[in-house]
Order: sequence, then C-alpha cells, then structure tokens
Amino acid sequence: MHSLSLITLVLTAASAILAHAPVKSKRSEGLLTNAQRLKRGLPPLPPVARWSPTRHALVARASPVPCTTQTISGLIEVTDDISGTLYGYVTTDYFLGYSTFDPTEDPRTVSITIPCNPSADDLVGLNIASLISGGGGTNDHPYFGAIMSYDASDNDLSSANANYAWMGTTDLTSAVPTVTSNSAQDAQGAKQASESPVWTYDPATGALTLTWYNTDGSAATTYPVKVDSLLFATENVQHLAARLNRSDLRVVNYRLVQTTVVQNR
Repeated sequence: MHSLSLITLVLTAASAILAHAPVKSKRSEGLLTNAQRLKRGLPPLPPVARWSPTRHALVARASPVPCTTQTISGLIEVTDDISGTLYGYVTTDYFLGYSTFDPTEDPRTVSITIPCNPSADDLVGLNIASLISGGGGTNDHPYFGAIMSYDASDNDLSSANANYAWMGTTDLTSAVPTVTSNSAQDAQGAKQASESPVWTYDPATGALTLTWYNTDGSAATTYPVKVDSLLFATENVQHLAARLNRSDLRVVNYRLVQTTVVQNR
C-alpha cells in the first residue's frame, strides 16, 4: 500500500515538472545567438535590416559649365638674365614709340588668354593684350609685341646680321613680319614691320619667352635685351652691342606677374 502511494507521488511530481518544462519552439530558437544556434545544429539567423529603404526618383545633377579659357592679367617684369636683378616693369610710356621699363613708374597692365588645360602647343605664339592708355604722347595699340628697327637690312633676325627689333604696341598680326599700324609708326611716320604673336608662356613660373618669326616663318633665336630703359630683341647680341656702341647692353628675361585670373566659360 505504501509502495503504491510512493509510486503515485513520484508520477504526480514528474507530471508537474514536465508540465512546466520549457517547450522548444521556433520563437525560442529565434532568441538564440548565431553561436548558440550553430552549437545546436541550427542555421544562423538571417541578416537583420537596419532600415527600410524608400525608393526616390533620381534627380539629375546640373553639370558644371566647363571652363574653356582663362585670362591672366598682370605686369611684365624685367630682370637680368644672369644675376636675376629686377630692373622694373614694362610701362605705359614710350620713347619715339618704343616701350620702356621702370622700377616704379606707370606699369602697364597686360593680359594673356590660354586654354584652361593647355597643351605645350597652346602656350606658343601667344598675343599679349595691352591696356590702351595713350601714354608717352603716342597712340597705343591692342598688343604688346616687337617692331623691326627702321634701319634694319631686312625683316629677319639672324646671327649673320645686327638687325634688331624694338618692343612696342602693335595691331594684331600673323606670325611673320607684317607692316601694320604700331606705336613706332605713329611716332615716327616710318612703316616698320611688327609682330604680335611672339610670346610663349610658362604657367608654372610666369616666364614669357620672346620669339621673332622671320619672313620664311622660321623662328629666330631671339634674345631680349635692354639698354638704359629701352627694350630690344636680337639674334646677335655682340653685333648689336657693337652697332649701338654700348658695352652695357644686357640680356633680360620677362615674366608675367599675375594680378588676376578669370575663368572664361
């Protein structure tokens, strides 16, 4: 009798324990970490979306208008080719229609226009636009260029001659000597050939290289030189010094000192 009661008691307790034992369910499995699920032979949980993306119509961006050219304005600096000594800046003044330079007085503002992403060829044969000022008692012209001297043997610069060109202002020309209106002609009346597209520009340094183009279109080896406050160009410095009887003739360098840059679109 006691044995039956004991068995009954054990069965009753077991039923109660089983009734309250946790039941394995899909929900309880979902609460497990991936590590726990793998230990139990279950697959890992699917990735949880952190947000619910909402579809929006794509709005086209306005494309920036590309830069086509840039205009660089400034002053033309004149320095010694060997020592680097600053002699001054090209001025708005003239002597007999030829340009002068000075350390402080009347600097001439000029500009040069180049492509925004220039190739090497884009930087050769450029025109330098000159501020119209009417300085020095003569009429200015639109471009700062070179004017062949009135007493030259021809319109070419060569190592075999002592020809030289003066710096001045001129109307637009092609890259060959052209008899056109220029500052020297206005002052003296003589018809002298001039050239405007004689400049090569280095954007990295601002250096301006002067090149005179001969009548056959070839580029002369051109040396920019100065005597007193006047500026010349020649291919034979020694011949020119002897011709002018000036031992103080100096080879110079030109550089565009920037004041403004305008992106043209």
